[in-house]
Amino acid sequence: MYKAQDTRFHRFVAVKFLPQNVAHDPESLGRFQREARAGSAPNHPNICTIYDIGEENGQAFIAMEFLEGATLREHMAGRPLDLDLILTFGIEIADALDAAHGKGIIHRDTNPLISPEQIRGKDLDTRTDLFSVGVVLYEMAIGVLPFRGDTSDIIFNAILERSLAPPSRINPELPPSFSR
Repeated sequence: MYKAQDTRFHRFVAVKFLPQNVAHDPESLGRFQREARAGSAPNHPNICTIYDIGEENGQAFIAMEFLEGATLREHMAGRPLDLDLILTFGIEIADALDAAHGKGIIHRDTNPLISPEQIRGKDLDTRTDLFSVGVVLYEMAIGVLPFRGDTSDIIFNAILERSLAPPSRINPELPPSFSR
């Protein structure tokens, strides 16, 4: 994502580009365009508004609402969040995904890990986003990603094969009920 100036409407926007390595693949370009059109459907306070989709100098882009403030990762800064913040952010994320799912949209990109369905090359549905919400909640609760490794293969294996310790065992400030 990049911050850019919308010269027509005199506002800042966030711009997402289709990666160069797939920019000329018609299937990837079509998926990117469908993502932008689908993403413009929900009207929700926790979903960025999409303003434009286009191409500039052979580079496909999506221009969307630019939101000031810290990212979730910046809020965490490698440490767990307080339970009140975990619950507040978790509810906002889940509510936004529910609105997207209600419009038939699967986000697929809520966190940097890939869901078991994606790893196995299966068709994706809302379970992919539920996995992602779980990963985000777990990360907020313990301060680091639940599945880590030096290579994608190690991370994929951990996602598919490893059980996670309950967050309340790692972060004793959490009530045991949080782990359920």
